[in-house]
Amino acid sequence: MKVRYSYLPQQFQDCDDLWKDLKSFVSTGDFTLGKPLDEFEKNFAKLIGTKYAIGVNSGTDAIKLSLKVLGVKKVMKLSQLLIHL
Repeated sequence: MKVRYSYLPQQFQDCDDLWKDLKSFVSTGDFTLGKPLDEFEKNFAKLIGTKYAIGVNSGTDAIKLSLKVLGVKKVMKLSQLLIHL
């Protein structure tokens, strides 16, 4: 069985609306802490059933924020962290 590496041609086959929205967004220069992020956070929180959601710029920041919320104050090895939790 051959597993295809990429399905991008199918995923972006009909994306005129996506490009229109992206061009509109880019033209505002409102990339961080702006209306689009605020709307995303509110919609995402509603989708997952929470009062708040926070958008961050990377997976690393998401992990750092999660660890801070959990009260992890010092750097630990992953194995120590898993035991700690």
